[in-house]
Amino acid sequence: DGSNVEDLLTEGFIAPQGIAVEKRSSRQRVYFCDPQTSRLQSSPLDASSVEDIAEALQPQDVALDLPGSRLFWADSQTRTIRNMNSDGTGTIVDVVSDAYPSFIAVDHVDGKVYWTERRQKRIRRANLDGGDVEIFIGAGLSSPMGIAIIMNETLTSTTSTTTYTMTSSTTTTTTTTTTTTSKTTTTTTSVTATS
Repeated sequence: DGSNVEDLLTEGFIAPQGIAVEKRSSRQRVYFCDPQTSRLQSSPLDASSVEDIAEALQPQDVALDLPGSRLFWADSQTRTIRNMNSDGTGTIVDVVSDAYPSFIAVDHVDGKVYWTERRQKRIRRANLDGGDVEIFIGAGLSSPMGIAIIMNETLTSTTSTTTYTMTSSTTTTTTTTTTTTSKTTTTTTSVTATS
């Protein structure tokens, strides 16, 4: 609701932008990039330290694939979308080349990464491994900036009926049980565009 505003971090960077939060029992961190210092950084949510996790020429935004424990970022200087392990270990992978990324978002349900391209006035997407690059929205945008993936979980009830009949020499008993519940996840892409 906007109450209890507090400073989390105030030093260890010059011009932070792009933010992603990892909040699970084993790891609770905030990730961000600083294009002025060409670094990707992170901090525990208690703000006890700021750590450099990778260098990037001109990082613009970060996004997390939580199930895969991967940190994605958009680098406008190299015109790439890259990723690495969110703990900073392992190899940096070029996921998409020949892009003009401004801001990014990860849809881990459908396995997609989305990015805005301001000068090209479009939004593109690809599989998390970089395959199937395509234009998602290519018309009607003047200068798309931020992008967010909103996961909607809908609880759907499906009814199934199972009938058990037990017969003895004198009585017949019929028992019917119903109701099975399944969860369906739908994904909606929400785009914020500014001109």
